Amino acid sequence: VEGTAVLSTGEAGGTKYLREDGDGTSSWQTAGGGNKIIPLPPIAREAGKESGEGYWSTIELTDNATVYGGGFWTIPDDFSSLTKVECVVYTQATGNMYAGFGSGASADGEASSADQDAIAVTTYAVTANELSFIDISAAFNGNTLGANHIIGMRVQRQGAHGSDTIGNDIELMGWLVTYA
Repeated sequence: VEGTAVLSTGEAGGTKYLREDGDGTSSWQTAGGGNKIIPLPPIAREAGKESGEGYWSTIELTDNATVYGGGFWTIPDDFSSLTKVECVVYTQATGNMYAGFGSGASADGEASSADQDAIAVTTYAVTANELSFIDISAAFNGNTLGANHIIGMRVQRQGAHGSDTIGNDIELMGWLVTYA
């Protein structure tokens, strides 16, 4: 059967294709395609801090202190590879943020953060009143990742270090995870 004699799945949006299965049958398959970008908000706040201003849930990475922020993501079934991970921050001052980033991955039945990786603490340039997208993909290279793994991610700002030249708080907006 060809052309118009093929029945529709009835699905709105037309995201399936008919695949020849190689055993004399055919089946409808979900179309893959391209990267997917998932925004991940931060999940914790420093004790005693107010919530973020406006519509964003943020973690305040205070100046003149060592502060951590974290988040996590459960890898979906359609995951095949991690393309990019970015940490998104905002500040009202221009300068260098002195920070390190890390990750851990685990699956059901594995020890918490069975795999871990990190980027050493270094400086990242940020500009006043702009979102900064910091590519932290290297902090995930050492992890074994697959569907249903949980990835934890963290940032550690060392605001009191001499290389941290912002002189202002930084808002951790979250992460953008791009995967195929």
